[in-house]
Amino acid sequence: MQHDAWVVLGGISLGLALGLLFKRRKSTPTSSSSAASSSSTANTATTTATVTTTAPARPKRSSSAVFKAAEKEGYTLADVVAGHSISQLKKESAKNDPVALLSTEGYFLKPVQQDVRGDREINFYKTTLATSKVDIPVYNGLEVINANTYLRLNNVERSFAYPCTIDIKLGRQTYGPGATEAKKKRARKKWKYMSTTATGVCGMKVYYPHERYYLRLGKKYGRALKGNTGMIHALTTFLFNGRSLRIDVIDRLVVQLLRRKVWLKDVCRHVCYSMSILLVYEGGGVGVEEEGGGGGNGRNKGGGDAAKEKVVFVDFAHAYLKDGSDGSSGLDHRNQSQDCLAGIDHVVASLRKIQSMYLSEEEEE
Repeated sequence: MQHDAWVVLGGISLGLALGLLFKRRKSTPTSSSSAASSSSTANTATTTATVTTTAPARPKRSSSAVFKAAEKEGYTLADVVAGHSISQLKKESAKNDPVALLSTEGYFLKPVQQDVRGDREINFYKTTLATSKVDIPVYNGLEVINANTYLRLNNVERSFAYPCTIDIKLGRQTYGPGATEAKKKRARKKWKYMSTTATGVCGMKVYYPHERYYLRLGKKYGRALKGNTGMIHALTTFLFNGRSLRIDVIDRLVVQLLRRKVWLKDVCRHVCYSMSILLVYEGGGVGVEEEGGGGGNGRNKGGGDAAKEKVVFVDFAHAYLKDGSDGSSGLDHRNQSQDCLAGIDHVVASLRKIQSMYLSEEEEE
């Protein structure tokens, strides 16, 4: 218990350190070397990670020719925490890969992969549509933009004014059953702690309402989190808004996580490898000046009608039907099914641990 408390303090310390860094940059002339730097190294209780803070601005525009062509047709760049995130787009712009977009109608457009993975994800949405309810993004068909095919999904963050989002990968392996030995080896090296916890943090963004900026952490941070305490550290960082821990959202997140577990176990017809679960809560605070915050995906600026929390599954490029009718009847998926459920349990247990430590401290005071 004492060790876990130090892990929680590490998550809070990371947020405080980055808040101070942001303030210092804000007051430093842009010509200085400190202002030109875009990242810092934060020493925490569980890991050392390079993290990037962003000022309160709109998502940066990609210089990708693919995105520029889509922009001419009225689409905007989606602000995601994993996959083609804003920081990655800056590095990958020369590749001209399709990127996640937002349509004028508010749909989230996810690029369809140009191989069997794309076919699997499309089939997953088509065969799951009737039973999905609120467990996955709502599928609204396909859309072709400049010869690239996209899944048209509802935008999970749309009803939030200042969404705080974490992407957590589930299971003990990120590759499908047909992966080569070389791919398996690379995946195990990248996510070496998933075999222990059945989870991996792909990225997060957390809004600091008083400082009016977003803290962003990516895969590099997530892959460095160690053992069972790594998730506690990640979730503490996710719940810390620069001034306090958002303990108030834990109960509702846990309720939804447990409901998603039931759906995955008893309703979903698929076994999914490299699937993630998104946790989202509202980061805007009542009575806090929030103009110019930036970072939402077509967010609701009204505040009063904004959603409180949301939990959904995403990423189904390695989805296989449990009954084997998709040609996978010779494969044994039992371990993966149990591992995804174990991953949800680990997230729930970590949230409860944070909550109990917080409440214990309150009682002592």
